[in-house]
Amino acid sequence: MSIYVFGYGSLINKSERDQELTASANKRKIYPVMVTGLKRSFNVTSTGGKYKVLGVKESSDPTIKCNGVLFKIHHEEEMANLLRREKNYTPKPIDPKRILFEYKKQFVFKPADRVICFFPQAKHVLLKKIAKQREIRPTYLNLCLAGAAEQGSAFLQDFRDTTLDLL
Repeated sequence: MSIYVFGYGSLINKSERDQELTASANKRKIYPVMVTGLKRSFNVTSTGGKYKVLGVKESSDPTIKCNGVLFKIHHEEEMANLLRREKNYTPKPIDPKRILFEYKKQFVFKPADRVICFFPQAKHVLLKKIAKQREIRPTYLNLCLAGAAEQGSAFLQDFRDTTLDLL
């Protein structure tokens, strides 16, 4: 059984992933994908609470999609690092059938493979009124956009299109 992580915010960015993952960055395969039924939004309070960062939530609308990258966890240490880093989020499973390989790279999941996504914990989700009062840290936004651009122009455009409140 392999565990894959769906990264939809700063984990799209190679430098951010490489900080947490112990396996060789040059050998790690990254798969740009779309996941059906997920909405991405700047609706989560950052550590320290001053800014808002990206989170996802489930949608019953089958036309809603969120793009991001899929990567395999190679060691328990990598998962521990991600859990520490994503402390305002809870890892939850995503059915691999919801993952669409709409970009060039693809592979076939094995029956025992699992996919997880970090969903924001309820206590860190911002109410709409409060979210409007918080700023997006420009360095965070630039990091996410640069990571999306690393995956190609179509991916970057989809990132912009599927982020509900992107500037």
